[in-house]
Amino acid sequence: MRENIYSIEWTNKAAKQFKAIDDQKLREHILDIIENEIARNPLTGKPLTFVFKGVYSYRLGQLRILYKPYKERLVVVILKIEHRRSVY
Repeated sequence: MRENIYSIEWTNKAAKQFKAIDDQKLREHILDIIENEIARNPLTGKPLTFVFKGVYSYRLGQLRILYKPYKERLVVVILKIEHRRSVY
């Protein structure tokens, strides 16, 4: 059985936040999580509620990756990558 792998799209804000991360190993780790965990199973993160309904949060230490999966198009949009105190 072939597993569905979602394609990844980035908002401008998320792309800028990702590029602003100085630690190369952390950036590689973030890409690995996005490509190998979130793209394979977008429901792996924590579903958010209220104004963030439909958005998921993936915890990576003090960072949070906020993303929104679109099942009908098989796309995951990365919305933000920020420290947990300021992401929400």
